[in-house]
Amino acid sequence: MVIKFWKNPSNKKPRPIQWQIDEMKRCFLSFTVISKSTHFVIWQGILQPDPSMNSYTIKLEYKRGDCPKVFVINPKLEDLPKKSIPHLYSKNALNKDRNLCLYFPANNEFTQQDSIAHTIVPWTSHWLFCYEIWRLTGAWVGGGKHPLKGK
Repeated sequence: MVIKFWKNPSNKKPRPIQWQIDEMKRCFLSFTVISKSTHFVIWQGILQPDPSMNSYTIKLEYKRGDCPKVFVINPKLEDLPKKSIPHLYSKNALNKDRNLCLYFPANNEFTQQDSIAHTIVPWTSHWLFCYEIWRLTGAWVGGGKHPLKGK
């Protein structure tokens, strides 16, 4: 059973997929479209949260009317001994990889009118920065809350 806990908070229609593609192309040249239709798009690209940190290959999936999903493809994310990576959604039967928890959907921090390039990609870079600090210290410095932890 799938529980949808996110709804478009406004009555405005979602931005067209092509608008999101154009915004990404304008803002992030390292991201390329690997699949698209009029209702969904998948990008792949590289983010490096800080020059002193690792570069990460990211896959970003977006379907109109749904929350964007972000996956780290390479290098693989690693737990610490006796500590699981915080702010990841649990695996399910359809996804072999866990997508990043970048924001709390119930707070409407991302809406279908927002630019993925101006929200989701910077939030992903911040998440990766926090992940690298967590790998060094064992403490998550990114704040936030995760409503589905352990599910």
